[in-house]
Amino acid sequence: MTMRQQQTEVGSLVRYRFALIGLIGVFFVLDQGIKSWVLQQMTLGESIPVWPGVFHLTYLENSGVAFSLFQEYPQALTIVTFCFFIGFLSYALSRKAFRPIELTVFSLVLGGASGNLWDRLTRGQVVDYLDVTLLHYPVFNLADTFIFCGVALLLFYTLRGTPTRLGSL
Repeated sequence: MTMRQQQTEVGSLVRYRFALIGLIGVFFVLDQGIKSWVLQQMTLGESIPVWPGVFHLTYLENSGVAFSLFQEYPQALTIVTFCFFIGFLSYALSRKAFRPIELTVFSLVLGGASGNLWDRLTRGQVVDYLDVTLLHYPVFNLADTFIFCGVALLLFYTLRGTPTRLGSL
């Protein structure tokens, strides 16, 4: 590998890492901004119909994970979430080669995880507010949506079998 190729590769990895941290920050701020609005404008249990019978903003708090599982172990969930976040962030930052889609996957998952982790560390529970009443689905938040979309993209591209190559930003 020539010196020029090495410089290009290093520059690409630096841009990837800055973009990753920046996107995690954007997703975190979006999530926390909406949660802040919910906390200031709504009372616990309040539901505001956005599209009556289909979609409501419903303020709930969840000390568990998806579907309110493991609510009786909030401290353990905080520790597990923290370890997951640090491990996944370390993995994402240590990559020497990456596919461009990985930037999106890692930033969505880590941005969502950081939003919910922040809630757990500062409030002891996660603020939920998105309520798809048409489906009778459990109330969730934007951070959950980011995590779901990141995992769905990862599964889609893994099953699709995209080629591995150094990405460029």
